[in-house]
Amino acid sequence: QPLNYFCCGLPLDIGVIIVVAVHFAQSVYDVTDAIYVLVVAPSPTSTASPVLTSLKCAYGLAGMPFIFSGFSGVKYKHETHLRLYLNWLILTLTLDFGFLAYDILQTSCKNMPNVLAQHGGAFACGVTRIIDLAVVLMYVGFAVYGLFLVGPDV
Repeated sequence: QPLNYFCCGLPLDIGVIIVVAVHFAQSVYDVTDAIYVLVVAPSPTSTASPVLTSLKCAYGLAGMPFIFSGFSGVKYKHETHLRLYLNWLILTLTLDFGFLAYDILQTSCKNMPNVLAQHGGAFACGVTRIIDLAVVLMYVGFAVYGLFLVGPDV
């Protein structure tokens, strides 16, 4: 059954605007972070390659028309604009989940401090993975709620 209200009583349009605004803020952050890392202050300790950072910037820029389409879909009640944004949101969240899962599987126990690794490393690794899993599940919960919020409004 589609949602009638957002967050315990707010109109559904407000919820969709919040989802689109958070997506916009994330895209702006990705673009500005990539520009800062690549141009202003290149860091020799950065773990991301310049190619991946450039792709992140390009993806953030490519998403701007879809995000503005989402804003106009809510404001002017255009279903096609919201559907276009919904498809971009699904693609973005799918890529985010994939990169997040890869990052957690590859680095959750590698970046552990030496003190923890020397004294109960297996336990510390297990706790780190459990905390990572809890954070990912919360992120997935918020993302699915956002999709469920935008989806029925289409």
